[in-house]
Amino acid sequence: MTIRSPLPPVTLLLLLLSGCSALPPTTSQAAREQAWQRHQQTLASLEQWQLVGRIALIDESQAWHARIDWQQQQQRYTLRLTGPLSQGSLELRGTPQQVVLRDADGERVATDPAQLLAAEVGWQVPVAALRYWVLGLPDPTQPAQRQLNDSGHLTQLQQARWQIRFSDYQPYAQYTLPTQLHASSADGSVKLIISQWQPGAMPPPAPPITPRFRWPTPPSSATTPQSNGSR
Repeated sequence: MTIRSPLPPVTLLLLLLSGCSALPPTTSQAAREQAWQRHQQTLASLEQWQLVGRIALIDESQAWHARIDWQQQQQRYTLRLTGPLSQGSLELRGTPQQVVLRDADGERVATDPAQLLAAEVGWQVPVAALRYWVLGLPDPTQPAQRQLNDSGHLTQLQQARWQIRFSDYQPYAQYTLPTQLHASSADGSVKLIISQWQPGAMPPPAPPITPRFRWPTPPSSATTPQSNGSR
């Protein structure tokens, strides 16, 4: 049995076309790439900044939460981690050539901040790459695979054995910066929630830290960098 529509064919065609036109427009990949290029060019002028937030370092056996205060001035940085209820602090000051870690055990010097943190406190944190990731950029020194949203901002990044997700972009002056980042690898994960972004002029330097306790002893297999002070 054949069922005939009460509407004439022309009316049906118009209804179908109107339904298709109601679909939301999508941004083409070429438009995303153009927006991404403009976004990178804007961030290229951001050489000084400070962020404040919370960081969580997680591996298969433990998790550690801290307040993070990161000040970047071109290639120089100061990164301070403060434990819950101000129970101890750890500070990294460095350049691409050298980094100094200071905590309750004194000062240690190394050339790689990630190796230094792994050896001294047992945490895997890709500090050199994280300096770019917090801005919503890939590390320019390493190959990467990326995904963009319709605004041309990074939503996912695969780089140096890490999978990174970015979310909650917010405007700060002429910059648009992520306020949430989650990086994971086989060694663990790093979660960062940024509550304050201060792009541009640097604030006064933070006062020296006053450590209250010693960080847990890292696994015996870790290699300890050279020391500049008594342990």
